[in-house]
Amino acid sequence: MEVITSYLENLFLNLPKTPEVLRAKEELAHMMEDKYNELITAGKKHNEAIGIVISEFGDLEELADELGLGALYRGPKQAAPFSIDESKENNKRVVDLKTAEEYLFYTRSVSKWIAAGVMLCICSPVFLLICAGIDEQFMHLSDFTMIAAGVIPLLLMIAGAVFLFIYFGSRLEQYDYLKKELFVLTPDADQKLQQLEDEIRPKSTIGIAIGVVLCITSVIPTLIVSCSSWGDAYAVLSVVYLLLLISIAVACFIICGMPLECIKILRQKEKYEASRKKGRKIIDSIAGIYWLLVTAVYLFWSFTSTSWGHTWIIWPVAGVAFGAIAIACQAVEKCREL
Repeated sequence: MEVITSYLENLFLNLPKTPEVLRAKEELAHMMEDKYNELITAGKKHNEAIGIVISEFGDLEELADELGLGALYRGPKQAAPFSIDESKENNKRVVDLKTAEEYLFYTRSVSKWIAAGVMLCICSPVFLLICAGIDEQFMHLSDFTMIAAGVIPLLLMIAGAVFLFIYFGSRLEQYDYLKKELFVLTPDADQKLQQLEDEIRPKSTIGIAIGVVLCITSVIPTLIVSCSSWGDAYAVLSVVYLLLLISIAVACFIICGMPLECIKILRQKEKYEASRKKGRKIIDSIAGIYWLLVTAVYLFWSFTSTSWGHTWIIWPVAGVAFGAIAIACQAVEKCREL
């Protein structure tokens, strides 16, 4: 009811505080409260109920005669805290400050675990690479040793990463509609998110800059080894170093980027604008199948070739390819609209 009360205050903001107006305001408040309770009893969710109440009672000009304000209220409609037309269309959800803060809180907590899962995926071949380097440079390892010390840790790390993705990713599933559906954000929530964005952006920029520096410096040992006559052991160590630094860099990107991305989702900015959300439905339907295929190709190629130090290249290539697919899907959606 806080959202409805705030809306009601804005609705009567420019009207005189006469007994007639105060009576009408109180009457309208009872009508909106009764409708809200009726919708909740009927099984509607909190946000859906608010959207329906505001769309039904949100135009004071239309209700002026019914409330006895016909002689007083004439002229332009009163300013509303958000677009009534938007909330009327298809009963769009209303996202208030509480919902926005909950989504941002879960995003911040989940981002650390998602980053940990990505680090496990990137670093999963490390033990196998070390075993391969020892096998080539120092001593021949048996197949059992290679499996026990290399393959099993790889599979355990990937399994752990998948668990983190599924378990902690499920916490955000209830907010998936924010990415796909059109909704109305209350003014107090929008103002608070703007303040948070101004606070988060400097720290996020520093974190992303650190990640970029780590990505650039990660290839230095590999370049040095490739230009020298050092043995395979050093080559393996350089690749291990590269994977470790890349994993830390990606973790920086995720932890620093997810909160800002969350604010963009809530404020429906950039790629989450209303005009782009239709295109995202196509992309989302393709993404699941696409990345499953990429993972299958990566594992098949890696196990059959045992070239774990080279097969990781499939991930940046797949990322660039998916970006091209996403752009193509958006272009197709725009052509359909035309």
